[in-house]
Amino acid sequence: MDITGMTAESGLSSGVMNGVLDLSGMIVHSDRECVHFISGRGDYPLSHIIHEDDKDEFQKVLDEAKNANVHCDLILRMKRIDGTYAPFCMSLESKDDDEGRRVSFSLKDLLLLMEGYENALDKEKAAGERRQEKENAKRHAYGRTGDLDPATGILNKPSIQNYCKERLSKIKEEQTIWLAIGDIDDFKNVNDTYGHAFGDQVILETARCIKNEIGPNGAVGRFGGDEFFICVENSDEPGIRKILTEFRKTLEWNVMQMKSDCHVTMSVGTVCAPLNGTDYDELFAKADKALYIAKGKGKNRYIIYREVMHGDTVIPKDETAIRYAHSYTERVSATIARMTAKFVSRKRDAIDEAMHEIMDAFVLDEISVFSGEGLGCVYTSRKDQKDSVSEEVVSDILNARRLSVNGVLVVNRLTGYDEMSPALYQWLSGKKVSSAIFCLFYDGDHKVSSVYVYKNRSSNSRKWGAEDPNYLLIFSNMVEQVMKLEDKS
Repeated sequence: MDITGMTAESGLSSGVMNGVLDLSGMIVHSDRECVHFISGRGDYPLSHIIHEDDKDEFQKVLDEAKNANVHCDLILRMKRIDGTYAPFCMSLESKDDDEGRRVSFSLKDLLLLMEGYENALDKEKAAGERRQEKENAKRHAYGRTGDLDPATGILNKPSIQNYCKERLSKIKEEQTIWLAIGDIDDFKNVNDTYGHAFGDQVILETARCIKNEIGPNGAVGRFGGDEFFICVENSDEPGIRKILTEFRKTLEWNVMQMKSDCHVTMSVGTVCAPLNGTDYDELFAKADKALYIAKGKGKNRYIIYREVMHGDTVIPKDETAIRYAHSYTERVSATIARMTAKFVSRKRDAIDEAMHEIMDAFVLDEISVFSGEGLGCVYTSRKDQKDSVSEEVVSDILNARRLSVNGVLVVNRLTGYDEMSPALYQWLSGKKVSSAIFCLFYDGDHKVSSVYVYKNRSSNSRKWGAEDPNYLLIFSNMVEQVMKLEDKS
């Protein structure tokens, strides 16, 4: 039979064929696909359409089947209807029936299967694109009804609110929606220094940076002034962290290209649904509080709301209330002042109470004080864990690039410390500490005599505020003086 004379129309449609061979290699039975492929029912050996260089491998299996059971897969080049050779996967299995021993086979045209797989991928991609188009149409529907902010072209306050409420009302258990409130730090200074026209450019650039970073995964709107509201769908926490970090960095860089001496930063508070609820007003309040925590901790950062850390979401709205950004600073200042008065009147007896008040004020997980010979632990808020600070750890602290002239080292995250300060890294990571502030005190020979460590663990990840090191140094100094006076007396 002339295989090369077959037409393409009689060829393979699915890429898979099945049949049965006798021990000489003749086809004694085949399915419809195989019939189309060979244009007959077994009047020639299957080896006639196998490439010359692969026939020996096929024949070897047939010879083995005469004396033993075989079950194997071969990759053979076989002639297609158009006369070209293509790789086929041939599965062979011997079996006995009423007519003697036979070898069943299955042929798979690998190129056709791959083409079918790619077509399926193309169809799935097209379906995904159609679904995305529908989602985009929903988003753009707000814009088509005239609900865009005229200054930036993004959604205005009512439309971004309606958008978020609609998405939250349809959220499924496996989905996530992140809501974020952000505003430009000290934007009034931008207007006062560079003029309102430049301020308008900054607002426009902010909207553009956020919109570009979010892409088709959500929406952004302007609440008014320099305040923006963001909705990001189906992102995990690393994803939202990347988005919040990248658009803030891009904004700062782009504005500096416009005015080299203008440094624009943003503070953002964000919350996750359904983890923190699905009610819009409740989520807004949590994101709002996270924003003002970010402001209070020094600005130019984002805070992800966590109930265990940030507690009550209520931010007083009446005229006499102090927003969280101001109350944080005032609360810490008041705590330091109150501790000073207690130390004066009660001295060492006030230390334990003071430590716990500081932990509450700064949202800390643990405070430890190491002092004396070998820098042993003389105080810890966790009574079950007492240890010491080794000379290697102290050496790493003293050699740290970020150690201030006042003897304060701020560790916001451990990244990089495993190489720069391995002993310090091992000491902190072994205690599952994610951020810490160290305050060092020295004796007359300028040797470290005391180390105060303020710690946060991995479950309470945070970035220290700009003034936190100064406040904690003041507090540490008060405790140190009280302890020295008591020791002398």
